[in-house]
Amino acid sequence: MSKTTPSIASILVHYNSADECINIVNALIQLRGLKHHVVVVDNESEQYTVLEKHLKTLNCELIRNTHNGGYGSGMNLGVKYAQQYSPEYIQIINTDISILNPNYIDDIISLMDKDPSIGLIGPGVLYKNHSIQNTILPQVSLKSALFFKKAIKQISILESTPKLYPCEVINGVCMLIRNSAFQGIGGFDEDFFMYGEENDLCYRMQQANYNIRFWSGNSIMHFEEHNRKTSKEITWRDLLVRSNQVLFLQKHQTKLISFFVSFVFTVILSLKVIIGHKLKGFTYAQAFQYMFKPILLNRRMAKRF
Repeated sequence: MSKTTPSIASILVHYNSADECINIVNALIQLRGLKHHVVVVDNESEQYTVLEKHLKTLNCELIRNTHNGGYGSGMNLGVKYAQQYSPEYIQIINTDISILNPNYIDDIISLMDKDPSIGLIGPGVLYKNHSIQNTILPQVSLKSALFFKKAIKQISILESTPKLYPCEVINGVCMLIRNSAFQGIGGFDEDFFMYGEENDLCYRMQQANYNIRFWSGNSIMHFEEHNRKTSKEITWRDLLVRSNQVLFLQKHQTKLISFFVSFVFTVILSLKVIIGHKLKGFTYAQAFQYMFKPILLNRRMAKRF
């Protein structure tokens, strides 16, 4: 750490997961040696009262969002609130997390202090079965969109002597961000309700000449289920992942590329329906529309929750 301990604000967005949110807040506020503020944004959930009851006795801030505009929107609200503490760094972290290494924030901030070109670092993450979560992601491109499963490779590693590795995108489960960099690019793009917002954030950060890094130190455990999908249902989550790849391409690539990917995705969806996959929560006509106009699906999600 530098001689003057940097300040950091940890931002969590909560939606109907009060118990896990309370657990991670308890863990965060017990970290020592930090000028640390914890801000929880409740995205208009049904468990706000439960959350409020438990968090009011803890050293953290709880904001009640009157409209669930999505993950990025909630994060932006929390970061904006935290500016009163003038944090040098922001930690974006999920609620379904436990801390394995209480020094991971200190260690990462030390590295960022030494290299002002680094805008964002993601730490090593384990699943609850102790397998390594791959948090190093490829940036959305024509190739990665069309060969989605092949593009996602197990790259993340854990090392006893952690090192930094350059990468394009860090999964949003946990990332430490230089506050000035976050402010400089305008935070998360709220057009992304959920899924893909970290791709967009990392892309714009790199366009602003900041580096993205993965740190191979064992840091946190993520309780997200890591099961291979076997159902022949196509849910709104499946559709949103694909359509937000198109949204990214519409924002950052040519119209021809984004249109071509929309067309291919629609053909793939049609073939899946023909061989027996069921659409859940939307019609085929809606799916077709959302593949070419993904912003409409994101807006629908905001109205749904």
